[in-house]
Amino acid sequence: MMDGRVLDMVGPVAARFFESRAFVAGIIGPVGSGKTITCCQKLLAIAVKQKPRVRKRDGLKMRKARIGVIRDTYPNLDANVLSSWFKVVPEERGKFVWDAPRRHTFRVILATDPISGAPTDICDVEAEFRAIGDKSVEAITRGWEINAAWANEYDTLPGELLPYLSGRVGRFSDLDPRLVVDPQIIVDLNMPDIDNHAYKTLIDEDFSLGDDPALIEALNGRPLVETFLQPGAREPGAENLKNLPAGYYALQIALNKSKRNYIDRMIDNKPVPLQHGQPVYPEFNFHRHIADTVEFDPSRTLIVGMDAGLTPAAVFVQRDSLGQLRVLAELCVFPEGDEALSGVGPTRFGQAVARFIAERFPSIQLSRKSVSTLHRIATGTSASSGFREFEREKDIEFVCDPSAKDGTDKSGNEKSWLQIVSAQIHRPIKPARTNQLHVRLEAVRRPMLALIDGQHPGFVMAKECKVLRRGFVSGYHYQRVAVGGDGTGRFDSEPRKNMFSHVQDALQYAAMADGAAVAEILGKQQRKGRAAARAAGQGGANFGNGYFSGG
Repeated sequence: MMDGRVLDMVGPVAARFFESRAFVAGIIGPVGSGKTITCCQKLLAIAVKQKPRVRKRDGLKMRKARIGVIRDTYPNLDANVLSSWFKVVPEERGKFVWDAPRRHTFRVILATDPISGAPTDICDVEAEFRAIGDKSVEAITRGWEINAAWANEYDTLPGELLPYLSGRVGRFSDLDPRLVVDPQIIVDLNMPDIDNHAYKTLIDEDFSLGDDPALIEALNGRPLVETFLQPGAREPGAENLKNLPAGYYALQIALNKSKRNYIDRMIDNKPVPLQHGQPVYPEFNFHRHIADTVEFDPSRTLIVGMDAGLTPAAVFVQRDSLGQLRVLAELCVFPEGDEALSGVGPTRFGQAVARFIAERFPSIQLSRKSVSTLHRIATGTSASSGFREFEREKDIEFVCDPSAKDGTDKSGNEKSWLQIVSAQIHRPIKPARTNQLHVRLEAVRRPMLALIDGQHPGFVMAKECKVLRRGFVSGYHYQRVAVGGDGTGRFDSEPRKNMFSHVQDALQYAAMADGAAVAEILGKQQRKGRAAARAAGQGGANFGNGYFSGG
């Protein structure tokens, strides 16, 4: 047993955050979602699980813990942190000192003798509350020796705080260093702007352990960083609703209709788009469409969409039996320490794709046995027959930018990007059926909007696809263009070409491998055109005599 107030978890995501043993555990959610109270509960739980020293004379188990809380200013700390802390540990319990830094010392009785009622297991806790104010992070953390630290409203705190805290937790035990259990840093925040250090640390960064033996030993089976995203306030499963007044979110939405930034971050728990652009896919929902992992199914075809050019990219997807578009991985090249795509020729890119497939999807063999067929494809002497020879090979399919089939000098005298890459991967590459922007965007948008069996999203993407993910959030957008000198403007009709657009194009080509879906999009487009023509009294629409004319 543990004496004191027992509060229910505000929801399943908060409960998983509470149970996390990660060295750094973060929870991100809407305003009012119960993050602060959950952090108070978690901090106390960390304190009481420290190992005890047993007193010889009576067998009393004695634990000790020091926990630290940090906020930007003391007024904010008092108003937001302590008001919740006192719901978990009342101010009158033990001794609370209001001087700076604030200190709360108290004893938690974990077990008692069933007959005498005397404590048999106790934990003496010291909680220290500090505010940064106008001091440096180094100054405010200097001398701290604590079992665990909590950075409240982490996105409002300096980015260098986390590195400093990492050297302060796990150092405290007045009894024996071996009695310290699971030192942790916990953080809470509303969804930050994508340029905020908190977004980059908790969402963008890859903290896989790799093969570092020292790190693996230090963590002892724990993750290095775990991030828990609560549902948006208007989504099914929104947390802490039972503890909020009626209309809590509806009133905020009504008063902030013109402030999309506020509604996205504080209500819907969505990363904030760039302020100078309009996202191409506003339908993208971080919680619904992102999964920690998306497993490869060897029994189904792996589709590789590729965007050509000097900054090529590849996206690896599958469709399951219900038609869900599943994005497994991305391949794009960045110079070390840079955030701009690196220029890569078709030979090197083809080699990179082949290596990536061998490492990530070893069941797929890109054999050299068909070099003669590929030679005919590469030379253009028998491309169609070459494709027919590969019709039985359903393990993998490559689709690329239609313009990649042209020669590098557009004269037909040189090998095309498609032919060069195909020779490196030992498989044919099919040009996408069309390069019409509307069709490409719809090929991704339709599964994104779909709901399979009323509950499963039609589109899901592995969290590791960092460039795609940032593109969906805001990087892949329509650029705002000023019109006149009065401050008005409009958005471009095509997405801006940048580091995010190439991998997005590759995804679109992969999504277009579903011929039925593309045919439906094209058919709907043509039907609209014919209907518009009839309405105009022309009796029909002229679709020309090209590939997509329907003739």
